[in-house]
Amino acid sequence: MVRRLVLMRHAKAERHWAASSDKAREINERGRSEAAATASQIAPFVAARAVIVVSPAIRTLQTADVIEETVKISERIVVDALYMAGPDAIEDAICAHADADTVVVIGHNPGMHDCAYDLATRSNAGGQTALDRLSSGFPTSFAALFEVDNDGADPLARVVFSDFLGRGAR
Repeated sequence: MVRRLVLMRHAKAERHWAASSDKAREINERGRSEAAATASQIAPFVAARAVIVVSPAIRTLQTADVIEETVKISERIVVDALYMAGPDAIEDAICAHADADTVVVIGHNPGMHDCAYDLATRSNAGGQTALDRLSSGFPTSFAALFEVDNDGADPLARVVFSDFLGRGAR
């Protein structure tokens, strides 16, 4: 059985000074457009029993809203510990929902980037090409999709990226 994990950074948000707090920052029009494009790219890979695990920040919740317009999600789970989380907290959130066929995690850098890089490095999923792409950054609305082969020897069988990396980190 192949299961999937999507690690996604929130969509482009308004500047820090435009909101009352960092958690209150909203996504902007460019962010909505890019998140919608990412949703279209990941939709074919998302299985029927999919959960979306998201930080409580407004920009991650709004990114989830955009994703859910295209991708069928069974349940949304807000996890306070994902706000500005590091790789260990992100992996804890993933493991807490390991019974889902697809887990989509929407969070923040540098944690999302570090977690994706750590997973790709540990398994060598995607080989040097994946590591090179991840070394270039993890811009807003970027997603890394990991396929997990539960029946095979390699726990991470493949890594697929949304196409925003070519635009450079933002």
